[in-house]
Amino acid sequence: MLATIQRKLRKDSYDIYTLFDENGDGFININELKAVFQKIDFVVSDEQLIDMKNVLDSNKDGKLNYYEFLSYLKKAEQAL
Repeated sequence: MLATIQRKLRKDSYDIYTLFDENGDGFININELKAVFQKIDFVVSDEQLIDMKNVLDSNKDGKLNYYEFLSYLKKAEQAL
């Protein structure tokens, strides 16, 4: 049962990730991040976006992969 729940959560998180990854290259770049915030009418400055990317981009390659995104979701969930 627990394994089923974990698979469902992982699938849901991947579905959310693909919403951010608009060009489908497997990464979220800063422009895609900005586009999502604009779609939900959430005002974020360029500086805030850069700060967010720098915090989430653990391998410092300039873009967010799925595992970096998943790590963020897990931390956000724990903060609730």
